Formats: sequence, structure tokens, C-alpha cells
Amino acid sequence: MSLVVDGNKVSSKPVLFTRGQNRIGLEWSIPKTSDATSYKTQTMLEVYDKSYITGVATLNTFARTKIVSESYSIAPVADELGSIIAKPAMIYSSNDSAGQFRVISPDGTCVIGVGCLVDESTLLHRGGIDSVLIDGHIYRVRYSGAESPLERFSITSLDSVLGEWNVTIEDKSSEFMAAAAGDVPVKIQYRAEPSPLITVGMEE
Repeated sequence: MSLVVDGNKVSSKPVLFTRGQNRIGLEWSIPKTSDATSYKTQTMLEVYDKSYITGVATLNTFARTKIVSESYSIAPVADELGSIIAKPAMIYSSNDSAGQFRVISPDGTCVIGVGCLVDESTLLHRGGIDSVLIDGHIYRVRYSGAESPLERFSITSLDSVLGEWNVTIEDKSSEFMAAAAGDVPVKIQYRAEPSPLITVGMEE
């Protein structure tokens, strides 16, 4: 029994079939990629001098974490047909230099920073997080506070964190708090959307 991906055998194992249905596990390590990728998968059965192969099932994969550091808009991951296969569930970042985070949501609300919805550490809150309501969506914010040796934050939501978030580090020593945009690496973590079980039959 073999697993065939894009026409190539990637995993094989000998199998002793018993009467009735047989469940067989074939393992394959999906190559790491920085973008969404689709693979055409099939199962091949070779019995003596005969071989049987199933129809094609498409396997869609995506990078669970992306790192961005310039102007960006967070969007879902879609397959070749435009169907959504993953949504952004969390954004997070850390800062070990001078200055303080300022995080602006897509609707312009200041979420983290001086005078914002969250302007101090949330670590003493229940669960170490603070829940904020922005444009009808609840976001859970975890923030170390500006006085932490490693300032860090994460923002999650059950509705996903779509849209254009603006993350900058502001110089606290400046009277006007000049923003250093574009220099802040921000990680985006994606969550897979539920997908139906796919059943394929043998090709004629």
C-alpha cells in the first residue's frame, strides 16, 4: 500500500488484509512552506502483478505562523478555488529595545499603549488577559507592560484578527513620541477551518 502525492510515491508499507474493512495509516511529512500549497493525493494498492489506485483528493496546507514587518493587512488563507482554509487567530510581538508598543486596530482604536484601552500589564488580571470590545468584536489582550525587560503582547479573537493592524514602537523620551513604523516584526498565527471528511473510490 502506498501514498502517492503529485504522482510520486512518498510512503509505502506492506499490509496483511483481513476480512471486512481495514484501516491503514500512511505517514508523510508535509514540506514546510511560507505560503498556502495544494497537493494531489492518491492511495495505490499493489497486489502481485496488479495495481489499483484511488481517485485524487486535494490536500490544502498553509503556514501556521507568518512574520511581517512592514505595512500589511491580515487576511484569511484560501485554496485554489477561493475557499477559506485558515483564519488568523492571533497576532503577537516582543520588544527588547527602548520605546513602547502602540497597537492600533483596523477601525482606528488604540488597543495597547499610553492612553489606550490597555496601557499597563495584564498579568495580574484573571488568566493574565484583558478583554476589550472593538467594533462589535471581543479581543483578548495579553500584555507584559512597558516596564517589563521584554515587552510583549498578544491579541486573539474567536472571530479572527482580520484587517490592517498598525504596530509601532514609540520613543518614550520624545515629547511627541515619534513612531518607528515598519521596524517591528509581528507574528501572525493561523487556525485551520473545519474541513469535511473526503472519501474517494478506486479509478476504473
